Amino acid sequence: MKATVRFHRRILLAVFFLPCFVATLHAGGAPEENRLEKGRVKAYVILPASSGPVTNEQFLDQFYLVPYLSSFAWSGFRVNDGGVKLEQEGGLRITLRKPFLTENLGENTLYGYDLETDYHGSGIPSSGMTFSFSFKHRDIGRNKDAIIQPAAWALMKGINNSGKTAGFIRLESLTYEGGGRFRAKVQLR
Repeated sequence: MKATVRFHRRILLAVFFLPCFVATLHAGGAPEENRLEKGRVKAYVILPASSGPVTNEQFLDQFYLVPYLSSFAWSGFRVNDGGVKLEQEGGLRITLRKPFLTENLGENTLYGYDLETDYHGSGIPSSGMTFSFSFKHRDIGRNKDAIIQPAAWALMKGINNSGKTAGFIRLESLTYEGGGRFRAKVQLR
């Protein structure tokens, strides 16, 4: 399966309705980075508080969870005419989706899901540069009536920070730290 996506800042949300992510507390209470390892990850979706949770599972998967999972896979990118074109090969299927958290973030609500997937993608060496940064959900804002999801924002910030006009990109990790604050690591090659 090959998907080609072209988006501009104006339609960033329409292309990547990517949910946010969180780390779990493990023995000892230390938060660990939320990475897609062994097909398991915690995913977060930010929606306007007035909309309530997404109850249609197919809609939730297609517009929030699958794009979120895809952000962890290597995608080719090219910057041109003020937009970014992303290309990704591979496929995935969500084999487990279990809600576990609802958190009020003022005008928005954060919904958490434990996910399992059987992602099969092309491997690209992980050498290159890594950018780490923290941000609050307010920092990424809205696009008209829709909320820009943190994973899409993190990918764009990584491309902007690199100064590259072409290459490969993926989220190494995106961790929710509580109180609307996230920590991201983006890899570029």
